[in-house]
Amino acid sequence: MSEGIEFTKLRLSVDELRQIPPPQLAAFAVSCYAINELNTMNRIYLCAENQQKLGEAAQIAELNQRLVLARIINAKLFEFSEFAMLKGKYNRTQNKTLKDLASAALEGFEELKGIPGYQLAKTIRNEATNHYQLSPAAKSLEHLDRGANCDIFIHRLDGNSLFPLGEELIFGAGLHRAGKELLVLEGTALKSWLEWGLKAMEWTKEVHMRLFEEAILPHISPRTTERFIENIPDGLFQSPEMSSLPLFLKTREVTQ
Repeated sequence: MSEGIEFTKLRLSVDELRQIPPPQLAAFAVSCYAINELNTMNRIYLCAENQQKLGEAAQIAELNQRLVLARIINAKLFEFSEFAMLKGKYNRTQNKTLKDLASAALEGFEELKGIPGYQLAKTIRNEATNHYQLSPAAKSLEHLDRGANCDIFIHRLDGNSLFPLGEELIFGAGLHRAGKELLVLEGTALKSWLEWGLKAMEWTKEVHMRLFEEAILPHISPRTTERFIENIPDGLFQSPEMSSLPLFLKTREVTQ
């Protein structure tokens, strides 16, 4: 069994892309790479919530899985922002088109900074995603909930073992501490963080499309797009609520 998925395709060749100023083509390729990563991680995240009734270990595994994915997306959004605004020594260029686009991207990101959740997202990115640091963990100890799950779940397959203290302290207590420091309304820190990520995701798509329209499109000849339907094998094209990621690994038992 298979199901059709409809795409709109714009054909581009390497030869015609080589006619585009190299800095602009390179920038578009980086943007395509970043958007592909964000789309992939977001697709996996949307399928990570399980609608079934779960036991203790499975609940911990599911929450860990979703939060790990959300944090990776959060970090990628900040990485994209630095590229889009041409920050850092590896993003320097004298190309006027890219500098103008960077100014527009900066303007949009300044608006994102004013949305509740930005400072939380920045703290989580710095303390709980890209780094493993002792000092922030120590500062979060006093914010660890008394009912936090500190048990250890060991399985013969390492990928199935669970150590919930890490998530409880580094992310849970860390988020609570950051929320208090930033005067975020009690109980709203997680929601604010996730909502900021959604707004930032929309901004990345706008930046990507503007880059294509101003740095690439003027340099290619006019053409029409193609619409086509591709058949996808059953189970590989589903709505998020109808699918879920596995939580544990299973291997064939060896019998004597």
